[in-house]
Amino acid sequence: ADQMDEKRHETIAYEYLCHLEETKKWIEDCIGETLPPTTELEECLRNGVYLAKLAHRFQPHAVPLKKIYDIEQTRFRGAGLTFRHTDNINHWMRVMSNLGLPSIFMPETTVS
Repeated sequence: ADQMDEKRHETIAYEYLCHLEETKKWIEDCIGETLPPTTELEECLRNGVYLAKLAHRFQPHAVPLKKIYDIEQTRFRGAGLTFRHTDNINHWMRVMSNLGLPSIFMPETTVS
């Protein structure tokens, strides 16, 4: 039974990484940039810069590039996340809502 559980967990992890790779390629195609490797992507999405760039791609008037906080990610690399990085995620969430993406697909910016 333990081997079956381990195999199931490995399968779930593999499928997750496959979906993450598909998402990475889609975002790269949309924003015209190369993103970090799939194994680092989750951490790199935390600051919302790539998500805000994606929002800019879909509604440039709603999210001008100059409104994306830390667009070059220098602050993030130097000091980690700051509260202002949530502005980027909020830009993305607002645009996705405007485009009709169901709220069930919207991430939470805080952990309870």
